[in-house]
Amino acid sequence: MRDLVRQKIEQKIGQKIERLRDELSRDDLDRTGRALRVAELSLSAAGMSPTFGVGHERFYELTEPPKQFRGLRDLRVRTAGPADIDALAALDTTPAALVAERLARGDIAYVGEADGRMLAHSWFHRGPEPFCEDAPALPRWEVAANTFWSYHAFTLAEARTSGVFVKLFQTALRELLIDHGAARVRCRVKVANAASVTLHERLGFKALGTLITIGVPGAWLLSWQGPGPARYWLERRTGEHIMTLPPRIPA
Repeated sequence: MRDLVRQKIEQKIGQKIERLRDELSRDDLDRTGRALRVAELSLSAAGMSPTFGVGHERFYELTEPPKQFRGLRDLRVRTAGPADIDALAALDTTPAALVAERLARGDIAYVGEADGRMLAHSWFHRGPEPFCEDAPALPRWEVAANTFWSYHAFTLAEARTSGVFVKLFQTALRELLIDHGAARVRCRVKVANAASVTLHERLGFKALGTLITIGVPGAWLLSWQGPGPARYWLERRTGEHIMTLPPRIPA
């Protein structure tokens, strides 16, 4: 029994080391991007997040509806309601109470179904309430009254290469910008998530800038790279200050 436990521990350690090795060898990230990604994974593996954390994210904005997806005629895309709470929670093991809270505050979830089975979902937070679900891991972000914040998505592994999420996301974005009167849809994407970066840019999202976040007890060290000079500042982790895009350095 003891040998079996030791073998499992050694296997997990080996998998983590292999993952770190893969991240260090990536050629789609520059040296800074690779270092930040390895630091993020290492802190998470050590159980130190969110007290200590590293973020490297690109912020995007979409103001024009993407072209309509013509394929996958059997895929039904619709908005979710209270009757879908259990299915949404089961899809990616999100607590049902959190799903219910999202819907109660006015967030919109689009789901993709085939043969009556939910395959994917995508969530959007409606302004003017700031988006703060990630606190205390990340700063709170302002969301204007005519803006939607795209913040969470999931697709079953078996459907990830089928175009299901592409159709779901395109349909949702078109409805938000056309039917719901949104002036823009904004989001943040991990720089290391190459597939998500490619998808957003393919659909017409424009980069607003890149934020590096170093979380330590009581504060975030922030670096913003975008139009104009780079900005560096310290942000207290009190949750009182709401960040804007582009970020304004507090006095």
